[in-house]
Amino acid sequence: MHMREFIKGLELLSVVDRDMQISTALTLLYAAEREGQHQIDLEERTGLSNAAISRNVSYWSKWKRHK
Repeated sequence: MHMREFIKGLELLSVVDRDMQISTALTLLYAAEREGQHQIDLEERTGLSNAAISRNVSYWSKWKRHK
């Protein structure tokens, strides 16, 4: 991937939420890449802890959006 494409992708994510952390964005992208994954799969792919993945997944839940 060229650097310009990488930057463009990050800019698009920042439109959704300017304060989104990279780990949250990565969790979203990995989850979208393979629908139906289990949380343990996301933990292995990202290298994040169970708690971090839970936080990142809940970030995108309806509960978060209602706040």
